[in-house]
Amino acid sequence: MAGCAPKHFRVVVAAVEAVLESEFGFHGVHATTMGATPCVIVSGAPEAEVNHAHGALGSGHRANATIGRAVKLVLHHVGGARLAGSESTTLGSPAKYTFCVGEDLKTTAAAGWSSLPASRGHGDGSGEGVVTVMATTSGPIQIVDFKLTKPDHLVEWYASAMVAAGYSPDLAFISDCLLVVSPEHHKLLCKKYHTREAFVDALFHACNAKLTPKIAKIVHGNSAVLLKASPLGGVLKDSPVALKLVGALVAGLVALVGFVLTLLMPITGRAQSLVPKVSDGSWWLMIRIRTLLAPFPPLPTTA
Repeated sequence: MAGCAPKHFRVVVAAVEAVLESEFGFHGVHATTMGATPCVIVSGAPEAEVNHAHGALGSGHRANATIGRAVKLVLHHVGGARLAGSESTTLGSPAKYTFCVGEDLKTTAAAGWSSLPASRGHGDGSGEGVVTVMATTSGPIQIVDFKLTKPDHLVEWYASAMVAAGYSPDLAFISDCLLVVSPEHHKLLCKKYHTREAFVDALFHACNAKLTPKIAKIVHGNSAVLLKASPLGGVLKDSPVALKLVGALVAGLVALVGFVLTLLMPITGRAQSLVPKVSDGSWWLMIRIRTLLAPFPPLPTTA
């Protein structure tokens, strides 16, 4: 199917089974207008020959092209994920044709880093292999670097790119990113981060510091929904103006709390001056925080 060889069959089956898990949310992935589609990540299963090296996200490798395409055909023909059916994408994405990549277990293991499935409690992929699926809505976005020589700086560079690519205050609960690290960058990161967990932790703090200034906007942008679901919703439902004012007040308080918590975070940070911001006619104070350390990396998210 889709050009797969017999040796690819069990990988396709594993990917389809993973997509059907309730945690993946298959219906939501295809019913959204955002162009979401499954990304299939293969750890191990060397006989399938999934490319995890040079050009891993590009063309020229039968396994990557056909496994991802076979999964999409199953979802299309069996799952009904087709346009005018449950597929509601607005513009779509080339990744909807196929999106499959391998994980380089040999390189990560040699550096003492755990594998993607191991970090999620599903074995290290060294046996028969493990397949992970993740819903993606865009990308891949290339993070270009010609001069960074320090692991911290690379982490900061990652964080800036990931926060910009994978975060929107209007979609506060959809912010996961998949970070694919090249061998050259991995070698540099290993000079300081000797385990995957150390890197992920640094990346989390870097992204957290960059997102702190946006906390007020997150709360304000979602205040109507949050307040309507609260006991205050019944009281304020007939007064849009009061709803906005209370939302702005809550956003300001959250910004202040975020500022205090950031100062207490175990990272070196500096609080810049309070900057009044306006949105929808409501004022609140947002705290701009910048890390003094070189880059903390963005969270590598797995499916």
